[in-house]
Amino acid sequence: NADGIGLAVSGTKAYVGRANTAESEFIVVDVSNTAAPFTLAELDMSANLNDLATYGTYVYGASGVQLAEIQIIDVSSSTNPFVVNTIDLAGNGDAQSVVVSGTRMYVTRESHGANPTFYVFDLATSSTAPTILGSLNLGSGAEDVALADSSSYAYIASHHDAQEFQVVNTVNPASMLVGGYWDELNDKDNFQGVAVSGTIAYAGSLTRITAGEFFVMNIANPLSPTNLSSLEIGAHVYSVRVPEDKGAVIIGSASSTAELMLIDASDPVNPVIIDKKDHAGEINDLVIVGDHVYTVTGYDALEFRVFQIE
Repeated sequence: NADGIGLAVSGTKAYVGRANTAESEFIVVDVSNTAAPFTLAELDMSANLNDLATYGTYVYGASGVQLAEIQIIDVSSSTNPFVVNTIDLAGNGDAQSVVVSGTRMYVTRESHGANPTFYVFDLATSSTAPTILGSLNLGSGAEDVALADSSSYAYIASHHDAQEFQVVNTVNPASMLVGGYWDELNDKDNFQGVAVSGTIAYAGSLTRITAGEFFVMNIANPLSPTNLSSLEIGAHVYSVRVPEDKGAVIIGSASSTAELMLIDASDPVNPVIIDKKDHAGEINDLVIVGDHVYTVTGYDALEFRVFQIE
């Protein structure tokens, strides 16, 4: 009954990360038939597996293991995955998100003292022993990171009360800094998810009293992001993703009646919810591949579920 909390999809395989229990936290799922996915293998990680990313025949997991926050899993055999190496980040803050773009891996984590909460790794030299190119203390923990196409900027959903949306220039990872940010003045709740499409970024937050939980940001100037609009969701928004046909956004939330929502954001000043799906449990993460939405959830009878975009 462990919740699904992390997800990656590559080809006909989905990789599911779960909350720590006596059960396995890493699951390999065959999705060659999206109407009938089935488990190929399980692996006990003994910790939360908060997020996953793929690179070649490896899956990188953001975990809650204090001496091994990054887990590197060999999935060259779909039925026999195994941990080939781990990375210990300074301090004890759990790794929260991991994203691979090109030959770089980007990691965010919970805050722990003065230790870095954002890392950039190089995968080109070694997939199993990535080298740190640079790290940065964001002034707080961070939940999610998104990279724009052909951009050197990382967009971060932060726990920072005065910088909930942060932008970091990663051209030179050895000397990174927060170059731009946006402060949501009305509430101090953490941002949870972020996605980027062109000069627009979308972010989701925990439930707010005076503002919506879905935000549209203008990032035409990454060093000076501005808020274009917000939309009331009425629940925590955990995951934000953009399908290939730009202008629409799909979010996973904790809404009791509409955990999966499709938002028309073609007018960034006036986003509108155009479709909702009730799942019976919060959607913690989602991945969009073509016209399918893969989700991991907190519902004990359906931790992994596939939807189709019509």
